[in-house]
Amino acid sequence: SKCLTEKPKTEFYAGAHGACKECKKAQQRRWRGNNPAKPQATVSRWLEKPENKRRHKELMRSWYLRNLDRVKPAARRNHLRRTYNLTLEQFDSMLLAQRGLCAMCSQPFSNTNVPYVDHDHTCCSGATSCGSCVRGLIHSRCNKVLGMASDSIELLEKAILYLGRSYKAAA
Repeated sequence: SKCLTEKPKTEFYAGAHGACKECKKAQQRRWRGNNPAKPQATVSRWLEKPENKRRHKELMRSWYLRNLDRVKPAARRNHLRRTYNLTLEQFDSMLLAQRGLCAMCSQPFSNTNVPYVDHDHTCCSGATSCGSCVRGLIHSRCNKVLGMASDSIELLEKAILYLGRSYKAAA
């Protein structure tokens, strides 16, 4: 081997000209560091062909499906951080503090009725939150109720009065 270390054949790529896998990867990292634009330009040219685009999509999907155990937790962590400025530990702490119950209806969360992060939309405009306006964890249905009412306490109070009148009329 070029690193002058005795290694089994499994530690070498076929046709790597005497470089073990570890040395070859280090060599590639150095080359990419010295030539940052070249790999991206090569990939871009390769992806210009429709058959390569399809092949790339198939490869990415295949990798994704083989690595779900790695992808899903990372995706969840990234979503919480990007969207609500929360860590997974903060989310889990909120869930524990709520004893696994929805902060709005007090019903338990389940595999099919998962917790959604609720935040005050008047604090942060757009799709993301600063994190300090997070109110709690609620069911999707409860989140939709608040969203449809535009988080309006006045509208929700009117809805309660309306429901109260119709219950009294039915009795």
